Amino acid sequence: MQSKIGRTKLRNAVSQLPSQCQIVFSLSRYENLSNKEIAEHLSISVTAVEKHITAALKTLRIKLKSLINSEYIIICFLIIKFLINR
Repeated sequence: MQSKIGRTKLRNAVSQLPSQCQIVFSLSRYENLSNKEIAEHLSISVTAVEKHITAALKTLRIKLKSLINSEYIIICFLIIKFLINR
């Protein structure tokens, strides 16, 4: 359940990226294209692809930080609950 929520939040965060970042990120992460292939496909430089991916990852890290923290807290809670019930 939690991973489905995480995937939904990731998709929402990706959809909020600037359009070129979103396209480059999706081609890189979902279509598994290399930076060179993305550059050729979009007629941009490999450096531009790298900058878009860097910007996308930085933005996603910030937007998803709360998700990461909440999942960590849930995991800790479950471990403690397991240890108490042993």
